[in-house]
Amino acid sequence: MLFHFRPQSYPRFASTLLLTLVCMLGTSIATLLLQSSAYAQEGQEQLVLLEDRDALQGLLGNALACRISEELLEDLPRSRLYTSTAAGCMEAGPLTSGLNERFADAACLQPINVAEIEQQVYCANAFNTVTLGDGANLRTAAAHDQWSLTPGNQYDVGAASLAGLNQPYLQRVNFKQVETAEGICNLEMRIYKNSIAESGLRPLMALHGGSWRARGFGFFGLEMTIPQLTAQGFVVFAPFYRLIDDREGTAACNNADIESVKTDASDALDWVQENAAAYGASDLPTVFGQSAGGHLAASLLVNRPNDIASAVLFYPPTDFMEFGLRILDGSYTNEQGLGILESVLGVGPEDLDISQSPIPENTFPAQILPSPQNFPPVFMLHGLADELVEATQSTRLCGALAGDITSAGDRAAWLASGESRIILSCGEQGSELHLLREGDHALDVCLSSNPLLGDLCPSGSGNSRQLVADSVRTAAVWAADVADEQATQSLITAPTESQETSVSGDSTTSASVVSMNAIDVADGLSSDEDLTVVGVDEVDMGAVDGVEEVVTESISETDDLTINAVDDADAVVEVSDETAVTDVSDSASTSGGSSGSGASGPLFNLLLCSALLCSSIRRRRATAR
Repeated sequence: MLFHFRPQSYPRFASTLLLTLVCMLGTSIATLLLQSSAYAQEGQEQLVLLEDRDALQGLLGNALACRISEELLEDLPRSRLYTSTAAGCMEAGPLTSGLNERFADAACLQPINVAEIEQQVYCANAFNTVTLGDGANLRTAAAHDQWSLTPGNQYDVGAASLAGLNQPYLQRVNFKQVETAEGICNLEMRIYKNSIAESGLRPLMALHGGSWRARGFGFFGLEMTIPQLTAQGFVVFAPFYRLIDDREGTAACNNADIESVKTDASDALDWVQENAAAYGASDLPTVFGQSAGGHLAASLLVNRPNDIASAVLFYPPTDFMEFGLRILDGSYTNEQGLGILESVLGVGPEDLDISQSPIPENTFPAQILPSPQNFPPVFMLHGLADELVEATQSTRLCGALAGDITSAGDRAAWLASGESRIILSCGEQGSELHLLREGDHALDVCLSSNPLLGDLCPSGSGNSRQLVADSVRTAAVWAADVADEQATQSLITAPTESQETSVSGDSTTSASVVSMNAIDVADGLSSDEDLTVVGVDEVDMGAVDGVEEVVTESISETDDLTINAVDDADAVVEVSDETAVTDVSDSASTSGGSSGSGASGPLFNLLLCSALLCSSIRRRRATAR
């Protein structure tokens, strides 16, 4: 441990230590003054912080968490790095202090620099309320040569243990610069992946909590969760965003309104889409968030449904209208929550007008309800004992996804059931909600039987902790499965007739140009005269490795078809009926035959075959899966 406390030192320690206990993962701030007479006795083996878990919100203070951090670290394995020697490319030894020159791959073709962040340095920087998340001194372009290992991914303080997982490598970049009244706000993006050289992964953007006004312990909680996600084959992108008051962050990043914070989250998604390939990830990103971060992830779900694969939301505020109505009728009385909402809305309860911005824009169930089929699937985790962000914030979203906001029931009904965990299906898109009877806010955090802090676990009892841990792991697996399914579907789903095409000629119907990165299938080329299809540059051999032959067949009712620039296809077989295939580079053979009698055109057959081949190639899931 960094500090060893003798029993006789507890009264002096307790009477002088002022702890700012920051509600982790996006909820609240509470300040506690530890008094020796209340919290320590000479000769005690254990320091008990408070019996009142509501005041703590079940979470630790930043400074104290760092001071006991060595005891909480899990020794996690890392993926191999390599070094070039006279004998060839060899596995490298342990990292030393400072920068280490290594290679990410076993062929020693990808040089990198890697640093292991020391515990004391991490503790000094992780909770610096000004510099944490500030990207001012970071480069603005994605790069693959600078990496580090942070103790932040080793804290085993979650309900789901880190045992058996890998410690991911970390890279930091400046993803956004925005001018505000106080200057330029520079926002940091952190990128995590288990193996630096690995490709064929999926992108996931993770948004920290902190009541939209804090970063410190919220990001601490996010980092401890990231190994659960990288274990399922995700590259995790974790952006910081502007804050709605001035207690943390630089002045230029302070005092933003909630819509500006949402804009930062949306810009971060743009950055992930543009840069994921540089980190070996492809296809639509998954969005993940805890508490306030869950709200931002839900905002992306609602406002950009076509740009994400799914959303994973832990205890998210999703329905500002519900909050407002409960405040007005006096049924929502949580003081911390009321203070947070006043910061977000800019008015106190006495001046609240639920028709005014930003309440309607952040009432997500009402926006989903008219057409739930148009939104990607959602996984939600919420505790029924959560009085800060009540479980109705998730049950109403679940109901909206099912087409009836009230269909998921209410808290009283679920408590009356006596079940420790209730798993609800939310509509036909595969969405689900896990409700934990004993779970409080930040129920995925659990610090149990700590010799200094005692038992501090919003998950609940031992049995409830196991159920929460199972739900957390299930969420990661669920997200990976949905990402895979959606990637496969994108390979074989034909676009609609209204989709923009690059097909020219007379009387074309239902034809679309194909991007072989997305493998969109063009179909229904029929009764076309003098038809020219251009721009199919290649069968993407990065996505379709080892494709030796592409087959087309059964061309009918097409008098003069030209396919230009079909590169890298080894063979095009059975092209018939006055078909000219031009500029087929790197092709092993091109052959023609007699006309067939089907309704499909050669482009459809060529691309469908490619899509089916591509869809059979699934990414290699990380060994920890």
